[in-house]
Parts: sequence; structure tokens; C-alpha cells
Amino acid sequence: MALIPQIDIYWFVSQIFWVSISFSVLIVLMYMFFVPSIMNSMIKRNSHIKDLQNKIEELNDDITVSQNIIKKYQYKMDTLIDENLVKISNEFDTKYKEIIKSRNIENEIRMKKHTDDLDKWGVEFTNQLKPEIAKIALKVVQKICQ
Repeated sequence: MALIPQIDIYWFVSQIFWVSISFSVLIVLMYMFFVPSIMNSMIKRNSHIKDLQNKIEELNDDITVSQNIIKKYQYKMDTLIDENLVKISNEFDTKYKEIIKSRNIENEIRMKKHTDDLDKWGVEFTNQLKPEIAKIALKVVQKICQ
């Protein structure tokens, strides 16, 4: 057993002593030098995370407020657009009816003029044909009588 002194009972107690001293020194050194800086960075990190979370909440609140404002403006815009569409549609209908009415009046005047012209032409044509009709009728009567 002399080849492996760790297993020898004679060295066992001293090994436990030195291992516990070494680990104690290591732990003390860790707590003196490394743990405070690690703790500080963790505290700073946690505070930074909380700050970022607060900023996120503020931004979310701002976004919600902005969305509400945008919805209000959109509702107002939609209302204005609807009102203006109705107004424009009514104005268009009124103008369209006025144009149709004026064109109907113009067409009626033209129709009246053309009707009067046709009546006048009919009377003139009839007056021009009466002597010719009388001559033809006289010739027919003469031929029948012959």
C-alpha cells in the first residue's frame, strides 16, 4: 500500500486536513476578490433589466395612447369622408338633374321647332299639290267620260 499514499490510513487524516484548508483558502479568496465583483455585476444587470422593463412598459403605454389617438383620428377621418361623399353625391345628383332638365328643355324646344317646320312643310306641300291633284282628277274624269 505504500505505492498509493492516498489510500494509506496514516496519510488520510493529513490529506483531509490539507484539502479542507486548501478549499477554505480558495473559498475565502473567492469571497474576497471574485464574489463581490460577480455580485455587483449581477446587481447592475438586474437593475438594468428592471430599467429596461420599465422603459418597455412606458413605451407600451405610449403605444397604446398613440393607437387610441390614431383610432380617434381615423374615426373622425372616416366620418368626414362619409359626410363629404354624401355631400358630393348629392351635389352630383343635383347637377345631373339640372343638366338633364336643361337638355330636356332644349330637346323639347328643338322638337317643337321641328314639328312646327314639318307642319308648315306639310301645309305648303298640300297647297302645292292641290292644283296638281285637281288637274289629275279633271283628266281622270275626262277620260272616264270619254
